[in-house]
Amino acid sequence: MKRRPRFESMPDIQPVPLPDGNRALFEVKTKGRGKFPKWLRHAVAQAGKYGPGVPIAVFVEMGGERLAVLRLDDLVALLGLDVADDRQPSLFGGR
Repeated sequence: MKRRPRFESMPDIQPVPLPDGNRALFEVKTKGRGKFPKWLRHAVAQAGKYGPGVPIAVFVEMGGERLAVLRLDDLVALLGLDVADDRQPSLFGGR
């Protein structure tokens, strides 16, 4: 794997082409200090209790940004990606 020069911004994973022609751009962060916060996992789990479908937790800053959080497996399914296809970059590094 080629390393990028210091202080040069590059994606962790090359853009993933989507079936509709758009590209998914990912930034991968590894949680090095244990698990994700309980409140984050509980919000996704709570959304999953509302019935069949893909659980998505939406977080809203007062007067600011809105973020959606979902499991990576669910995102891959929603986007119609084939993670077994060797031509697509791996979103599951080492899996």
